[in-house]
Amino acid sequence: MNSKEILLFDNRNDADQLLAKQTIVELAIDGERWLFTKYDESYFLFEKHCPHFDYPLKESPISGTGEVVCPWHNYRFSLIRSGSESEQRCRPLRVIRARVDDQKILVAFNSG
Repeated sequence: MNSKEILLFDNRNDADQLLAKQTIVELAIDGERWLFTKYDESYFLFEKHCPHFDYPLKESPISGTGEVVCPWHNYRFSLIRSGSESEQRCRPLRVIRARVDDQKILVAFNSG
């Protein structure tokens, strides 16, 4: 499996200005729409619709334990670990943790 790294922000301060902590922003990356957020000093991309019934997650709250909470059925998906209760009832939410390198925010996508 190959990995392709994409630059999201040249400077993490730009991302921090865009995101008030735990605010969700939609980004277009390689023709696909993702949601971007910050939790506990880490940055994350996640798919924009709930895997349960495809409900939009843009207005979802992020819990104090780092879970995206779907506003429709209250399903919870962790940004930081797998195996949530909701994942026992539907497929997991696709989440990618971004990395910071010299103030740049990058994300690696697996392909192949």
